[in-house]
Amino acid sequence: MTLIYFRLQVVYFTAPFPYVILFALAIRGLTLPGAMNGMAFYLTPDFTKILDANVWLDAGTQVFYSFAICFGCQMALGSYNKYNRDFVRDGMFICGVNCFSSLLGGVVIFTVLGYMAHEMGVGVEDAAASGPGLAFVVYPKAVSLMPYAPFWAFCFFFMLVLVGIDSQFVGVEGKSNNLTKIIQVLAMLSLVNFQELLWP
Repeated sequence: MTLIYFRLQVVYFTAPFPYVILFALAIRGLTLPGAMNGMAFYLTPDFTKILDANVWLDAGTQVFYSFAICFGCQMALGSYNKYNRDFVRDGMFICGVNCFSSLLGGVVIFTVLGYMAHEMGVGVEDAAASGPGLAFVVYPKAVSLMPYAPFWAFCFFFMLVLVGIDSQFVGVEGKSNNLTKIIQVLAMLSLVNFQELLWP
């Protein structure tokens, strides 16, 4: 029980901390010259891409990755809830927070990208190569534009470590929960001697 309590206390810090950093970067990005051009590029749909299969593939990959679909994490964590808990409300809340996080990250990237395009005198689409590597170009630039940049750089990379740890908490919990349930069911069916399994 103490391990669960400790993890809960850790999550009270590690879950909101990335939002503090993202909000700070977004506020700074919105104050930069050319940021509105980046926002316009971010929020203006290009309907010519709607029939491009790669766009749908990238969108599906993002959804599966960000929700950790098929890993069993949400079901494992949901198994700790009370029986009558409103899981539909919880699911909608998770979807909303996830989409908000993605949009906030996009605001940070494209405001800084608009600034980079303004500085280079090119269009936003020409400022940086597209793809997953875009974030690795723009986020360091965003951090370098903050006042007291070394402090924000430390906070940003500390945030990345925390996000990785939180992801591992959930992933390990999903696996260990399922393994525990399987062993309990097998023990109830007398197919496995639970004590011999733990202490051979």
